[in-house]
Amino acid sequence: MEKEQDKNGLLILTRQVNQQIVFADGEIILTVKRIHGNRVTLAFEADRDLRILRGEISPHTKGSRLGAVAS
Repeated sequence: MEKEQDKNGLLILTRQVNQQIVFADGEIILTVKRIHGNRVTLAFEADRDLRILRGEISPHTKGSRLGAVAS
């Protein structure tokens, strides 16, 4: 897995189809399902009570530096 940091200090990871990123000791698993042109399809595995929102609709990311990258 390639990783780097951007100018804002955000961690940038490179993944391929069917590769995963694991968060919170396995409580959240993100899998890259498909890459087609400039679109990426992601699958999230998490408890049903965990709320996962796209950045453009999340009230927590509006106006923050994360609003530009969360989607």
